[in-house]
Amino acid sequence: DPCSMSVYGVAEGNVIILGTTKRSEQGKVLVNYGTYVRFNEAMNLPATLGTTDYVSLYKQRWLSNNPDLNESDMRDYIKDFYFKSESELNGLPNTDWVDQMFRTGLENVHTLDISGATEKTSYYISGIIEYDKGTYVNSSYKKQSFKTMFSQQPFKWLKFSQTLSYSHNKRNQNDVNWGYIMRAVPFMSVYDDPSGEATTNPMGTGYGFLPKSIEDIVD
Repeated sequence: DPCSMSVYGVAEGNVIILGTTKRSEQGKVLVNYGTYVRFNEAMNLPATLGTTDYVSLYKQRWLSNNPDLNESDMRDYIKDFYFKSESELNGLPNTDWVDQMFRTGLENVHTLDISGATEKTSYYISGIIEYDKGTYVNSSYKKQSFKTMFSQQPFKWLKFSQTLSYSHNKRNQNDVNWGYIMRAVPFMSVYDDPSGEATTNPMGTGYGFLPKSIEDIVD
């Protein structure tokens, strides 16, 4: 039970070292506090194309799929957008959607336990507060819990014990499909315009942006 742990430490990788709490000696109150902070990064994320490379490879793919046609024939089949000059392309957004949807994650845990004892009575109280900001934007986990244990032994042959525990957690999960991120085109802006309408796609189509307000997601 994490609530009964008083020492938290971080070793290499994702290994957490846990230590158990020593109970208070008779006539004394023992207080233990522990905390740790850890930063996390998403690993091995796919690289995405910039605007110029996207347009170039799109035209190369089209020629590969239509070997009987040449580059001059493309204008009759694909949008004028793909024939913008290099300077025009450089003036468009160059969004790395994978980079926009990931961030440095943060884990922070605080633990506190208090124990005491007299000749016939003993008690133990422990609590933990945990916060985990995920590496995927708009994802997080929060947890609060505590446990109390109380015992009394008025006679050698009679002992009363009571335990009370409470736990509450909340998980916030980003529901944007990974496929939308990988299909989003680099020449789309990250944020919606001030009017609340979706940013205009330079291709003149509705395709290319995520299906809900990016400003809300990346906040």
